Amino acid sequence: MLITCLNLPGFCLGKFTENADIQCIKQMRFGYFRQTIKQGSEMRKTFEQQLTLGRLPISETPIPTGKRGGALPKLCAALKEIFITPEWNERIFEILKAKITAGKKQTGRPGMDLWQIFVLSQVRLCQNISYDELYDHANHHQMIRQLMGVESGFGYEKYKFEYQNIFDNVSLLDDETVRELNLIIIEFGHGVFKKKEVEALCLKTDSFVVESNVHFPTDYNLIVDYRIMEHQSDSEMVRPIVEELTSQYNILSWSFDKGYWHKDNKALLEEHVTKVVMPKKGKRNKQEEEEESQRQFKLLRNKHSAVESNINELEHRGLDRCPDRGHGHFKRYVGLAVSAYNLRRIGQGLIAIQRIRELAEQELKAAA
Repeated sequence: MLITCLNLPGFCLGKFTENADIQCIKQMRFGYFRQTIKQGSEMRKTFEQQLTLGRLPISETPIPTGKRGGALPKLCAALKEIFITPEWNERIFEILKAKITAGKKQTGRPGMDLWQIFVLSQVRLCQNISYDELYDHANHHQMIRQLMGVESGFGYEKYKFEYQNIFDNVSLLDDETVRELNLIIIEFGHGVFKKKEVEALCLKTDSFVVESNVHFPTDYNLIVDYRIMEHQSDSEMVRPIVEELTSQYNILSWSFDKGYWHKDNKALLEEHVTKVVMPKKGKRNKQEEEEESQRQFKLLRNKHSAVESNINELEHRGLDRCPDRGHGHFKRYVGLAVSAYNLRRIGQGLIAIQRIRELAEQELKAAA
């Protein structure tokens, strides 16, 4: 599987330190958080929560901001932000509606709503859990239940999901739908991290095997593209990836390992990318030796190793082995793992913003 990753210059989520970067992040991102909170009380939602007596609002779901909260609070922070922000709410809803409810009559026993399907599909891959464990989370995990809009206050009857209902509905998503969702999630990440589409990106591409394959991390460690390799070599995957991503993004640098090298691949990349890092396989001529000995080439090649940490995280989040049977389900599983990874990364940034907001409020109280 191929993944291509993107990282924001100067803001690597895996290496964020509040003390060193607090002033910079306050200036860049504090305003965004305040704005989204204000919107939450005025907006018109497309994912609508069916409020009943005693039901707790999704928009008030408490998200732990502690540094040792694990992956789930980060995922839930991103999902909550999507729900309370009209633009992302509506666009995610439209994709799911077109796939799941289009052409179906609204009769018979009601199933899970689209928001609940979206949340549980992401929770399963973020936590790398089975459907049995997902069933338990859906019925007993308070934060997830409130985020889905089914948690009730003390003394009120609790809504319970059936196992088969969860399995059947989460399984409705396919690879094409998940790819569309991930494009929206990437745009969402751009907004959170204040990354403008016109700004140049630094990409890294690599691959690994999922038992029963992913390439592409970017500057802020979001996966902007993924491919399932079906009997292709690494070098054969370069042209379609380059043609797609260069039509969408302004790319400053792009690094690969030796397995992707081919003179045609390098020539194609150099037409679109300012700095291409693609070490040659085998013996190099004098010009190639000089190129690969340049300081910038060496720096970018050393940074390329960071993609291994992205791959390692994906493998710990479910992409070491796919438990779902069938080729279509395998592709969906890979896509959901990528989208859950991206949402967790975005949520990590949102929680960092919230910590800074809370710290600023504490400083104001202390000064008063």
